[in-house]
Amino acid sequence: MVDKCIKNQGLEFGPMDGDQFIKLLKVHAKSEVGSVSSQYEKELNEKDESCGVFSLKACDRIIGAISYGLTNLKREPTCVVGRLDTVVTIEECRKNGVGNLLMLSLFDWFIDSHGEKMRGISTMAVHPTVVSCVTKLGFSPPSQYAKAPLYSLSFENISREKFHEQVVKQLREILSHLRLECIKCNKFKWSAPWCKNSDIGKELV
Repeated sequence: MVDKCIKNQGLEFGPMDGDQFIKLLKVHAKSEVGSVSSQYEKELNEKDESCGVFSLKACDRIIGAISYGLTNLKREPTCVVGRLDTVVTIEECRKNGVGNLLMLSLFDWFIDSHGEKMRGISTMAVHPTVVSCVTKLGFSPPSQYAKAPLYSLSFENISREKFHEQVVKQLREILSHLRLECIKCNKFKWSAPWCKNSDIGKELV
């Protein structure tokens, strides 16, 4: 569902090589709250299957990427919990909803790929965009005594179906208002629905 919505807007969400992601991260690692890093850098470089990366492309160019981890439960080895690791957006496309698109697309993939075997999701959230996104989706905030800003969600407490519905709803809302202006664009694909330079009427996704 989400993948189709994104493709309808001329964007592409798909797998990305870990070493390529690390290089992207080093170039665009600065954010409003400081430097961004990945807890899975070693694993991504070694192509460990317990983690991975997705990128978001516009006009065949990567405008952002997101890394994640999957951990099997000891008591139920076939079940997993997902970890949102790091979100990075290229500098000229920031503050346009790209980070939210990446996070929501990842959550959609978690559910589509693992179904009932996906038992929960967590993330270490400091950036306001990440905190806002996971809070709206029902993630529990860290306690006042917590040493780390860990936001988590368990599907024992929240309906997996309702969570997925909210993910799709929010993603469609972002896509319906998305306007990017890729400063380095040299393809002149200004007819793309998301392009700020487009004079074509925007259709609802």
